[in-house]
Amino acid sequence: MADLPPPVERSRVTTADTQQQVLVITQSSLDIPTNTVTVVSSRIIPIPTAEDAEKFTRLASQWREETRALSSDSDIVANFKYHQIMGMGERALPLIFEEMEAHGGRWFWALRAITGENPVRPEDRGNVRRMTEAWLEWWRGHEYV
Repeated sequence: MADLPPPVERSRVTTADTQQQVLVITQSSLDIPTNTVTVVSSRIIPIPTAEDAEKFTRLASQWREETRALSSDSDIVANFKYHQIMGMGERALPLIFEEMEAHGGRWFWALRAITGENPVRPEDRGNVRRMTEAWLEWWRGHEYV
């Protein structure tokens, strides 16, 4: 077996398919003399459809309206509209992050439920600004932009 050239870190190659998904190659090796690429790491990211965006916009608006007067985070995220958004899965992620950038919001629980991740440092828990920054940084680092 021939030695592979060293991986190229954080290269981004995307290709869309008919199922509204993007294949993101996050690490690969390029061998120019043989004109070959070896994929070391990749993942598929669902692309929200226009219907997804419309559904998200409607649900997020209703969620904000229904929870506007609430002060308890647990009551805010217990709202059924919020759970419907979480049920959209990964297709909701770009929409949630766009919403966070534009309007903020308590999206941390939905993000954690959908991604299985928690980029918020323990010392930043409860600090909404820092929690938002941590999630937006995570988003940019995971090729969702």
